[in-house]
Amino acid sequence: MIGNTESTLGKTALIKAASDLYAKHFALVAEHIGDTEKAFAIIEQVRGRVMTDLLMAGVNTSPESLETEKKIAHLRLKLMAARSDHDIRELRDEIFLAEQFRSITPEISILKSNVHRAITLKELQASLSPLEAVLEYVIDHPTSYCVVISRENVRIVKLSGKQVISALATAYLREVKAKHAAHDEARRLYDVLLDPIAEMQGKEQLVIVRDGPLHLVPFDALLDRQGHYIVESRTIVYLPSAASFALLRTAAQPEESARTILAV
Repeated sequence: MIGNTESTLGKTALIKAASDLYAKHFALVAEHIGDTEKAFAIIEQVRGRVMTDLLMAGVNTSPESLETEKKIAHLRLKLMAARSDHDIRELRDEIFLAEQFRSITPEISILKSNVHRAITLKELQASLSPLEAVLEYVIDHPTSYCVVISRENVRIVKLSGKQVISALATAYLREVKAKHAAHDEARRLYDVLLDPIAEMQGKEQLVIVRDGPLHLVPFDALLDRQGHYIVESRTIVYLPSAASFALLRTAAQPEESARTILAV
C-alpha cells in the first residue's frame, strides 16, 4: 500500500497509521527468528520512506500545485506589509481560501514509487568507513532495540522499554527547558541508549536514526561515564533512515559544481 501511494501526504498518513505494526513485526523477527537482515528490511520499509523514494525516483509537481503555492507565498508577503485591520482580515481570508484550494489540488507526486527497491544491509555496510557506525533505534514496549551497523558487523541490541525511555527523555527535556544543567538526566539517557553499545568504541562518527521520543533528544549533549559530552569525542549525524544515508553517501556527484549560492 505504501509503495503504490504516489503522494507524500498519502505515504506519511499510511506510515503513521502502521508504525506500531512495523515495530511489532520487527520485534517478532528480532526476538524469535534472529534474522538481523530481515529485521532491518522490515523497519526500513517505513523509515524515511518519503525521502528514500524521492532520492531514488525524483518528483513530479502539477502546474496547479505550483500556481497555488506561488499565490499563497504572494499573499503572505502582502500580509507582512499590510497595516490596516481591514486589509489584514481580507488577506487572511484569501490565504485561508487558497490553502483550502491547495488541499484539493494535486500535490508533489513520487515517480515510480511502486518499484521501490530497498537498500540492503551489505550496501549500507559498504558505504560506511571503518570509523563510522549507524545506530537505528526501535522504541517499543516492553523492549526497545538498537540495530548497530558497522562496516564489519551488524547486531541488534536490546534496550529498556518505551515507558522507561520516554520518562527519561521527558525528564531531561524538562530540565533543559528550565535552563538547568541536566547532568544527571543526560547521564541516565547515555546509560540506557549508548552504554550497551560496545561498537561505539573506536568510532569517530555515529549516524543516529531516531524513533518516537528520541526525536527530541540531542545525543550530542549526553554525558558518558567520564562526564564528557558525546560531541567532544564523536561527530553525531541525524537521518530519518539508514537507507537515506546510504543513498546520500553513494549518490553520483556532478562533474562541475554550479556557481550558485543560497544565502539565509
